[in-house]
Parts: sequence; structure tokens; C-alpha cells
Amino acid sequence: MIRLFIIIYYFILVFSTVIVNMTHIEVPQNITHWPLFHNGVAASLAINRHACDMGDNWIRSQILKNNDITNEQAGFLYGLGLIGHFKNLPKSLIYSLLQKANELTMMASLLGICVSNYKSMSLTLTSLLTIYIKSMLPQTLFEWEVPFGVQICGIMGLGLLYAGSGDRYISDILLAEIGKLPVSTGEKEMVILEREAYAFTSGIALGTVLFKKGLHNINSKEDFFTSALLSYIIGKERVYSFGSLRTHIQVHEYGSMNANITATGAMIALGLTYFSTKNKDIAEWFTPNDIMRLIELIRPDLLLLRTVVYNLISWESINNTTEWIEKQIPTALSKNAFQTKISLNTYDAESITQAYCYLVSGVCFSLALKYAGTWNEQTANIIRTYFKQFQVYIDRPADYVENDPDCYAPDTITLEFVISTLVLSLAMVR
Repeated sequence: MIRLFIIIYYFILVFSTVIVNMTHIEVPQNITHWPLFHNGVAASLAINRHACDMGDNWIRSQILKNNDITNEQAGFLYGLGLIGHFKNLPKSLIYSLLQKANELTMMASLLGICVSNYKSMSLTLTSLLTIYIKSMLPQTLFEWEVPFGVQICGIMGLGLLYAGSGDRYISDILLAEIGKLPVSTGEKEMVILEREAYAFTSGIALGTVLFKKGLHNINSKEDFFTSALLSYIIGKERVYSFGSLRTHIQVHEYGSMNANITATGAMIALGLTYFSTKNKDIAEWFTPNDIMRLIELIRPDLLLLRTVVYNLISWESINNTTEWIEKQIPTALSKNAFQTKISLNTYDAESITQAYCYLVSGVCFSLALKYAGTWNEQTANIIRTYFKQFQVYIDRPADYVENDPDCYAPDTITLEFVISTLVLSLAMVR
């Protein structure tokens, strides 16, 4: 009898059709938004920048004829801006693009228009961006609801319009936006990731406006900007706030800067301001010699940005040789990375390994910036060598550490970040 039941059960398993319900698997609704957006950008970049039939009439007839603009069409619009087809758009068309409810469309339109009008310092477009930068608006009784993504694009657009101009008024705005306090907008609050992205974008925009102005006086206020950015990096007392100060009641940061938020934007702003100036005083703040002292004091990922900023300031000294890379990485760090038994008693294995991973990523990314698009085989081989060094920890089984007790593997998040950075660096060179 038991054998009969076993045989029957076997045939049921073999010949029956099993339907697996996948509806319970949760997938983010916006999981395809950015891939579709970038697909649209890639399609538009294939168009000749000198094409004469891609003007406002074509955009009205092909894009705006539908009630809703898709994510791919939004990416296509941004691509048109990248190749300069948004330089002389009429105001009516700009209004038609920005009135669409799709957030990606607003972001793509703002950035595309500003890229096409790079360095133009257009007062018309400045007035347009003012609508999306709340600190430039007068304080009113009601809150103007602007998506955070659009606010970030407005900040970046301001930097693109005034790139390299050193404009004092715009620089003051962007400097204050790096340390912007968290605000409450209607029912939404500026969450930590959005706030850090806003501060980082403000730093890039400020660095774009003050690009290479470290060689000269920035409207006789060079020392003020430099000291203010330093305050953002190390978390000193708050500098000042441009415009009205509207903060969230549950967050109190009036005494000093939150360096975890403001440091990234301030560092990239300094790197772009003093780009290729070889300013020893500024470069000394980011020198690799201080890395061992800072391992226990700052987040490991900030070591990557510190390395990139140091190399931006010392741009001419970047060289695609092994000797140059070894100078960027302290010997004590490279010898003790990936080891459980380290010779440095004051540090633990995790801190040493993480610091090494992010430092190598920063060095390789700096190298890729210098040799971007050159197809330099020597540079590519150097980056590929470090990629293979980290790739070993992906290919090995999860329990290989138990078989090799002296080996300390980097954590998954660090490893994925490093691998992604090295792949991106290699793609930039090739």
C-alpha cells in the first residue's frame, strides 16, 4: 500500500503542471524608470548635433502631442539638450515642457536647457531656475511644492549657466545650499539621502562656478569661501544661511555643521575651485600622508573623495605608473589589508581593509579622469590589475575565510562599491 502511494505521488509530481504565483514578490514601481530614461538619452546622442530639423516644431509635434511624456521621451529630451538643440527654445515651449506632471520630464528639461546654454549667464533662465530653488524665493504663507529631484536639477542648472564666471551672488547661494538645514515641505521631509544628494550637487555646482578660480582672488573673498568650505568639511560652527531659514522642528543643527552631510559637497567644490593649481596649502588638507590618522575618524567612503580632490588639485602630477600609485597608498595600509593579523595595534582589520579598498578606488578613479577617452593601454592595465585583485573575493566561496584564517575579506557593500568604481574607471579610459 505504501509503495502504491509513493508511485501515485511520483506520477502526480512528474505529470502535473505546477503554477507558481509570482504576484507576492515586491518590486519597486520605479525600477525601470532610470533604465528607460538612459535608453532615451542614448538614442538622442546618436543624432547629429548640427541637424537642422530638431527644433521646437519637431518637439511639439513628436513629444508634446501626447498628454503624458514617457520616461524614454524624457531621456530623449535631455539628450537633445546635451547636444545643444535646446539653446534657443521659445518660452512657450519651455513652459509646455515644465508643466508636465512627470518629475523626470521636468528634471530632463531643466538640465537639458541649462546644458545647451552653458556659460550663458542668461537672466531669463536664472529667473526660471529661481522658481525651483526655495532659498531664492521670498518667504510666503504657503509652501511651493517642488520635488526634490527637480530642486537638485535647479541647483545644478545654476552652476551650468554660470560656469567659470566666479559670480559672487550665485556663489553665495550655492555655498549656503551645501549646508542647507532639513526642511519640511508639506507632508514630505527631506530625508537623509536626498539631503546628502542636495549638498553634494550644490558643491559640484559651486565648484563649476568657481572652476580654477583658486589661481586668482575670487572677488577679493577667496579666503572666505575657502574657510567656509573647510568648516563644512570638518564640521565647525555654521557659516550662514542665504535667504529665509525654515527648518524642521525635530532636527537641531544650529550649533555646528553636520559634516556627514556637507563634507562631500565641500570637498568637490574645493577640488574644482583649485583644479590644477598645485596649491600646497589646500592640497595639504587632503594629502595621503594623513590617511592613517583619519582611518578611525571619518567614514571610509570619504577617503575615496579625499583622494580624488587631492589629485584634482595636483592634476599635472597624475601619472599612469605603478610608482605614482604606490605613493598614493601608505605602505602600512597596503601591507596589512586583507589580513586578520595586522602589525598595527591601534587599528582593527576591518578598518584597514575598508580604508585600502576605498583608497584604491579613489586612486584608480583619479587616473581614469586624467586619461579618460585616451584608450591608454598602460592605464587600463593598471586599473585591470586592481580589479582582478578584488575580483578574487567575488569568485571564491562564501566560507573561504574559514579555510584561510589569516585572510580578511572585505564586506559585501564595500566590495560591490569598489568593483563598480573600478569597472566605471576602466570604461572611462576605454
